[in-house]
Amino acid sequence: MIELCTKRRMIISIIALGVLTVIIVLLEEKLTSDPHWSPTPVPQSNDSGFSATVHKPSSSSSPQEQTNCWELEEYKIVAECSRCTQIEINSGSIPACRLTGLKETVHCNISGAFFRSCSDVPSVAKTRFWIFESLMLFTAVVSFGFSRYRTSILERQTIKNIERRLASGM
Repeated sequence: MIELCTKRRMIISIIALGVLTVIIVLLEEKLTSDPHWSPTPVPQSNDSGFSATVHKPSSSSSPQEQTNCWELEEYKIVAECSRCTQIEINSGSIPACRLTGLKETVHCNISGAFFRSCSDVPSVAKTRFWIFESLMLFTAVVSFGFSRYRTSILERQTIKNIERRLASGM
């Protein structure tokens, strides 16, 4: 395939791919540096990396007053970031669930236990990473296989050409 391309076409293709790469990098830089753009509806975060909406867990269905106790006092993370149930999201019993669909339980020393919205579940991020790595490995293996296959075809063609030249007495 590649041997059918002229030198001019190869140079034009390489330049076009280079320009496309630069455009993609510039576009990505612009989009990721814009504080108002986000690929998913994630709320603005405070210094600790979590959104400011929290809810004090309680057994009653009445909403509790919201606060950012972890900004004002010492706290301990009781439960890591996890997905909210569909009931929690639909009912609005935990306002932190409405923002990202994820919640983390923190226990403030004075105020008690609260939910706060979090940006990502660590286990989901780890799973996504391994899926990506697996896809890249699969792509590498398939590419290697095709290149080996193409190399063997070209080697056979070269051997046939040499045999033909030798047979004709050249």
